[in-house]
Amino acid sequence: MNDVTKMHGAILLHEFHNTYEGVKRRAEVHKVTEGYNVTFFKDNVWYGTRNIVDHSESYAEDCAENFVMGIFDVEG
Repeated sequence: MNDVTKMHGAILLHEFHNTYEGVKRRAEVHKVTEGYNVTFFKDNVWYGTRNIVDHSESYAEDCAENFVMGIFDVEG
């Protein structure tokens, strides 16, 4: 999922944290000009960024929450 596309004007809106199967997970939701970026970390190591366009802020928040809860995963 390391499909980072540079998006402009990033402003941190929300951060989500959880430990799942012994791994500390964190996801950040950023507001960008084009929509939202959700950035994923495991044990403070970046694992990917998902670009969310044409969806709401709550959609981006759900994406972040699903990652930290272990509902979906990203590979580094």
